[in-house]
Amino acid sequence: MIINDHLALLDIQAWGENSFYLAVLFSQESAALFDASLPGSLPHIREAMLCDHLPFEKINRVFITHHDFDHIGGLPELLAGSYQKIEVLAHPLEQPYIEGCKPPIKSDPAIRKQMQRNLPAGQTLGPARPIENPPAVPVDKLLSDGQFLNIYGGIKVIHVPGHTPGHLCYYLYDSKTLIAGDALRANNGQLQPPAPEHSVDIRQAYSSLKKLLEFDIDKVICCHGGLCSDHIRDQISQLTANF
Repeated sequence: MIINDHLALLDIQAWGENSFYLAVLFSQESAALFDASLPGSLPHIREAMLCDHLPFEKINRVFITHHDFDHIGGLPELLAGSYQKIEVLAHPLEQPYIEGCKPPIKSDPAIRKQMQRNLPAGQTLGPARPIENPPAVPVDKLLSDGQFLNIYGGIKVIHVPGHTPGHLCYYLYDSKTLIAGDALRANNGQLQPPAPEHSVDIRQAYSSLKKLLEFDIDKVICCHGGLCSDHIRDQISQLTANF
């Protein structure tokens, strides 16, 4: 789905799961993808871009929000299937997991105990899904909170820890759009907080959302749920009211 002259939203379905939504920034010279979805997503990404007449062959950057499997699982095949060098950008705290130096943080028993404490009384954290061969690709550029990237009309890097320690959101000045990753979810156009059962520190995740109120956001793209454009500031204010 084309949102404006430089931004599109891809609806990716892989592994028989619900849709994963990936944002693409594009120009005549290049294209940038936000996250890479699950392993096996490459043909779906190609097809979705082709349907919108977007230049897959011009992808030269992938901005990572965080290292969960459904966000970086498709990275190795994306890089291998590229027509050119693709630069991978991420927060330093996510780097060792993306590069395979550490196993995914949510498989750590100590972290899983912390995640269990996130849940309401009586709700049990499900078993960890083992990942035999987690993705491992080099991170080319490390990003920091508040960093401004002078590309595609301007991108602001926003560190919003909680779902994972190095989770990033990206604010696109040109379209007043927030690429939320898993810092927010969407359901029928309504914003929701990150899922407690999938967040390392849910209280921190809620508190981090207050940083988003500093930005003039018209639209939010959530990996789970897609596009939201209705009273964004009011929705985020309500979510963070008690934090």
